[in-house]
Amino acid sequence: ADEEMITKIVEAVVKCKRPRPLECANYTFRFNNVSLSCITHFARHRIQSIEIPELTKTDRTSFIIPPVLKDKPELLEKYKNAFKETADKYARLKKLGVAEELLVYYQLSGNTLDIVTTMNARQLLLFLRLRSCTRAQWEIQEYAVDALKQLRKVEPTIFKFYGPSCFVGACPEGRMTCGRAAEIKEKFSNLYFKNMKKSRVKNNRKSFLFPIIALFSLTISAVFALIMVGGDETIYYLQQWNFVPDEKTIC
Repeated sequence: ADEEMITKIVEAVVKCKRPRPLECANYTFRFNNVSLSCITHFARHRIQSIEIPELTKTDRTSFIIPPVLKDKPELLEKYKNAFKETADKYARLKKLGVAEELLVYYQLSGNTLDIVTTMNARQLLLFLRLRSCTRAQWEIQEYAVDALKQLRKVEPTIFKFYGPSCFVGACPEGRMTCGRAAEIKEKFSNLYFKNMKKSRVKNNRKSFLFPIIALFSLTISAVFALIMVGGDETIYYLQQWNFVPDEKTIC
């Protein structure tokens, strides 16, 4: 009965217009091998603490391969050669004494960096609604879907209600919709990770969910507060998660 009540409370909070209680729960992620192009998509989410290394730290030999090129060997070869030529010219310019701060301009959007970000559960609700959608950029979409798998593993009580907009509520895309709402809802209803490797997530604290119900004003019957309590701290850490999307090729 208590579990059923908690589920109802969490669902009500997630689906309300102002889910402020979700701001009490914070999650930290490390995403590896994120393209410079994809990093710009992460950076558009303002309510987060994101750590992006200096562009001088970019590995010029590491780059992503878009799925569209995998079955086109001629284009794929040209794509790889572009990175090889850029890396060679970078090394030549560096040898000539060009400052590293100037050479940051001489890299391609497919080059990669590792980033760390912390978001609260309210921001994650927005992030996942937008970025797990089929209309999101393919790379951040893969990160978002896999992030949701990890979140459902550590806190299924909350994150089983998270997903793209059509899963949480209704599709906002209008005539640009993919038209696959029923399929997407089924996919995210079954999105779990029993087969995920345990080594991909390291939990530093045990997590417990305590719903607090309080009477509030004449028209609002209750206010729900969710507190993520983890040992001596109130932050659930996932920073040991070294994640690379399964469907993405890193060179």
